[in-house]
This record gives sequence, C-alpha cells and structure tokens, in this order.
Amino acid sequence: MKKKAIISVSSKQTDEEEPIEVVTPGSFYKKNDSYYAVYKETELSGMEGTTTTLKIKQDKFSLIRMGSTSTKMDFDEDKKMCPCIKHLMEL
Repeated sequence: MKKKAIISVSSKQTDEEEPIEVVTPGSFYKKNDSYYAVYKETELSGMEGTTTTLKIKQDKFSLIRMGSTSTKMDFDEDKKMCPCIKHLMEL
C-alpha cells in the first residue's frame, strides 16, 4: 500500500564537497523485498516532468528516472561512490 511521505535524499560526489539535499513530498511503499520512494522532480532540479523512483534493498539501491529525463543508476553498498539515503519520513 502506497503511503504519502516526505522524502529527504542527500548525496555528494567527493568527501570534500558539500552534500546536495532534496526534500520533497512523494510516496513510499514496500513490494516483495524492496522499498520504493517515488517523487516528482520540479523546475528547481531542472528535470520537471520527470518521476524519480528509489528502489531500496538490503545492500543496494537503484535510482530510476522516467519522463523528460530518463536514466537508471545502480548503487551497491560495497562500492566506494554509494550515495546515502538520509531518511524517509512517513506522513
């Protein structure tokens, strides 16, 4: 069952950089062995018209964008450049 959520995502490319943080309304749900956080990008991100889905598993996650921008990126916990999902707050 999808639930409304406030999604906060923080990431940085190097240890020297300040993190980039996105806080946005969206939805959150569990399906099989994965959690999903879904939100719509805004004009501020430069990707208006795109829906971003974070598919979160035990030791990896995928960032999937569909719409005006389409991409899929997979991140594994064992890889050095793994962004961090800061937290998801259920409404």
